[in-house]
Amino acid sequence: MRDQKGNALFLILIAVALFAALSYAVTQSGRSGGGVDKEKLILQASQVIDYVGQVEQTISRMRLINGCADTDISFENPITAGYTNATSPADKSCHVFDPEGGGLSYNAPNSAWFDLTHSAEARYQEWFFTGRPMIWSQGTDASELMIALPYITLELCQELNKKLGTSIPPTLENDGPYDLTIPFVGAYVPSGPGPDANDGEYTNCVEGDGTTFLTAGGYHFYHILIAR
Repeated sequence: MRDQKGNALFLILIAVALFAALSYAVTQSGRSGGGVDKEKLILQASQVIDYVGQVEQTISRMRLINGCADTDISFENPITAGYTNATSPADKSCHVFDPEGGGLSYNAPNSAWFDLTHSAEARYQEWFFTGRPMIWSQGTDASELMIALPYITLELCQELNKKLGTSIPPTLENDGPYDLTIPFVGAYVPSGPGPDANDGEYTNCVEGDGTTFLTAGGYHFYHILIAR
């Protein structure tokens, strides 16, 4: 009888230990999933920041080596239309995405970066190049040359600003950091005052207020390529 009781107790202890191990495994699995999502966001933010840095460096190199004026710069590419710059040199030495110019590949944005609720909006899943906005505290009172990534997810927007040390949560922008209807084709089209004074970052992700240029709201990343 004592042997039977000892065996039963031993089996119960084994069952408890197995249950504890299973619970721990499930808990760790849940934590691992969150970690993977976080790692994906960190990677996505790094990819965005790295690419806009490449575009900026390419433009700086073309201006220095090829003698390109800012109005000579062309963002014409094989994926998005509307960037033909008639004033750009015919030899394409000032084309960012051409071997004769900057030689940079046009990397289409990753679809995972974007908020599906804005999929019907113009410039969705595009890099947008514009010379319309003037950002407070950057350069003079003139429009800037800018790259933007409209309608990204809130999570990516927050991760970008975390890396950049800017506003978390994103600032609600009631002037709009850019007008999504006017691409840069060699001429600046001033929009008047740009983002609010407290929002005058060189690089930032903001929330559109849904009433001005960004009529659909959403979250939008921008980076100044040339401050004027």
